[in-house]
Amino acid sequence: MLRSDPPSFQIADVIVQTLVALGVRHFCICPGSRSTPLVLNIWRDASASHTVHHDERSAAFQALGRSLTTGGASAVVTTSGTAVAELLPATVEASQSNVPLVLLTADRPARLRGTGSNQTILQPGIFGPYVRAELDVPAIVSDHGEWQRELSDQITLLVQSAAGPRPGPVHLNAQFDKPFEPAELTRRATAACPMNESPEAHAHMDLSDEVRSTLVQSSRGVIVVGPNRIGPPMLDAVHALSVSTAMPIVADPLSGCRFPVGTRCNVVSHGDALLQAGLLQNLRPDLIVRFGSLPVSTRLIAWWSANLSTGGTHIYVNNTSEVHDDTNAITEYVAGDPVSFCHEAGKLQHPVVSRQGWLSRWQELNALAERTVRMCSAASPRWDLGTVRTLIERLGANTILVAGNSLPIRLLDSAGIGLRDGVILGNRGASGIDGLLATALGVAGATSKQVVLLIGDVSMLHDVGSLAEVRRQNVTNLCVVVLNNDGGRIFERLPVTDLADVAEQLFVAPHGLDFAGLASAFGLDHRLVSELSSLDVALSDAIDGPPTSILEVRTSAADDLAWERHYIDLLRHAGAS
Repeated sequence: MLRSDPPSFQIADVIVQTLVALGVRHFCICPGSRSTPLVLNIWRDASASHTVHHDERSAAFQALGRSLTTGGASAVVTTSGTAVAELLPATVEASQSNVPLVLLTADRPARLRGTGSNQTILQPGIFGPYVRAELDVPAIVSDHGEWQRELSDQITLLVQSAAGPRPGPVHLNAQFDKPFEPAELTRRATAACPMNESPEAHAHMDLSDEVRSTLVQSSRGVIVVGPNRIGPPMLDAVHALSVSTAMPIVADPLSGCRFPVGTRCNVVSHGDALLQAGLLQNLRPDLIVRFGSLPVSTRLIAWWSANLSTGGTHIYVNNTSEVHDDTNAITEYVAGDPVSFCHEAGKLQHPVVSRQGWLSRWQELNALAERTVRMCSAASPRWDLGTVRTLIERLGANTILVAGNSLPIRLLDSAGIGLRDGVILGNRGASGIDGLLATALGVAGATSKQVVLLIGDVSMLHDVGSLAEVRRQNVTNLCVVVLNNDGGRIFERLPVTDLADVAEQLFVAPHGLDFAGLASAFGLDHRLVSELSSLDVALSDAIDGPPTSILEVRTSAADDLAWERHYIDLLRHAGAS
């Protein structure tokens, strides 16, 4: 940076250098005039990678996907005006999911706010409570020589807010006055320090006497692990706690705790199906030990709430100061590291022998559900749940599966199996159907692993503009599996479907589209699957074939619902016999 450079360029130089030095590795850039100083400084910094996007909403979700994959903050860069407002959906999701994200927005000088000046809105505060912190940088360079260090210190505090203790998005709004361009533009290197790469320390935790007593005296305890971005230390810790306490682990599909059939046998992965079949009515817990966010299954939440309403203990362990409890069921909140909690709780003298019958019953019921769903999958040529199970069984090690919301995530929950050494990610903070394809693109851009997106047809149509990014960014490790049941068929599982005259028109809203023409328009490979028997070959061709494929699985909503009811009926009768 030269003293002769315009103030806007000098300010942007400090911003970018500081962000890169703090470990912000990637910038998703949306072209615009007012953001010129930022974009030029990102380009000339050899330590910063970037991608260019036409759509700010999509770019924000791609930055979210990158952060979700790496654990460190990525940044999205926009010009002023409504471009900034386009970032709100991804910001809400990042906030609710505790994903670090830097919203780097260019702005007109403050003197133009409220004057009717073109492309000028009130950008500070636009994201409300959904950012952990924000900084509005004025367009003026101070006369004293310490302004660069002071600005860098402010940015450092901002990025630290994104990293934790409650990770999430932060907003850096930079006002720029013309001119934007330097007289000379040369590349440079900034020494970047790693972010969130040091081994996490798991300090000793002192459990209260009440918690210790409850853990030991319980005779019917259950460990529940909800959506949680956890690594091997937490997986091992939860499993060890289950073994030392003889408590089953009821695992959400996004918990990271589900494993392929036959491994880690204390894991109960068919909880929702067992609840639908009424087979958990006589299994009344006196203790719930819970980690992570609320699970996908609302039946599971209702089950523990009903059973603990007349007595029992619900221990919730979380290190982000957040309490995920929409039924006010928690009786003991433990603020601290879940791994440390598992270690300390596992050291207690638990009555393992007397609890063995309780654990065995859970294992028997889960095995029964697995046999039943496997039998139904083999018998049905067109069942969405069978499709999802085939998909999971086909995916190899080192695969990342991105789960769409609405019906796909519920099918994953009901599938009851996990990936072999793989990871399942999803946007369950606010559980919206927007930006799912863009999120998967961000995930694919941040890893060399194979990424598979399981998405519904309406969600796909909602984010269709993100398909343009596939070829622009040369994405070669993404396969998109679209479950096309012609509309929002999840509503057929809700009470509104009883209003037959309006449900189809106002809620299901069939679109009658296929995705072959859409794939062709964006230069992507397309494959159509109409029967479960041909899915495995089609998956192999799609994953091992062209760089990015759209695999459209045409399903029948009526057949799917009939088979689901048949499965639950079979499970109910088998459990009663």
